[in-house]
Amino acid sequence: MNVYLIGDLDEPMIHSVVKEILEAYEPVDLFVSSYGGINLGAVAIANAMRLSEYPVNTHALGATYSSGATIVAAGTGKRTAYEGSRFMLHEIDVTPQREFSASRLLKEGEQTVAEFLALADLMSKFTRQPLHNVKADMRECRWFTEREAMKYGLVDEVKMMDGKKIRDHHRKVRGFRNDTS
Repeated sequence: MNVYLIGDLDEPMIHSVVKEILEAYEPVDLFVSSYGGINLGAVAIANAMRLSEYPVNTHALGATYSSGATIVAAGTGKRTAYEGSRFMLHEIDVTPQREFSASRLLKEGEQTVAEFLALADLMSKFTRQPLHNVKADMRECRWFTEREAMKYGLVDEVKMMDGKKIRDHHRKVRGFRNDTS
């Protein structure tokens, strides 16, 4: 079953992807090309992948930034980047939508820090990178080519335009992800 996450990760997209994954009756291939969006939406999709009875293979098709990178890394089956794909990890952006009192702004800041730490912890588990590395990479806004993403642990293989696959054979240790390979 193919599921597509193309574009911004907004509420309608999150709802659609979570529903399709949870209602799947066979393995899922989730194709992602996204500049990111709602961070906790990426967590919802990652949790749906873990709840699914079937493996969810993720495929990075192009721009796989922020929440898009989280979703591809969270795949419970094969995680693939196609030649030319680019990944980006960054710190959580804060854009107040309305005026806040000082105390409310402080609370918003505390929640943003908590969300950042939770996302960094998940990315550490998905990639098997040390937590301090993931936090540092998110703080500095780190960019990856498809091969660098594989080396970092965001994906397991790269598919080239000529059909050849490049695999990271050092990632055979299974743990947090529900790999079927």
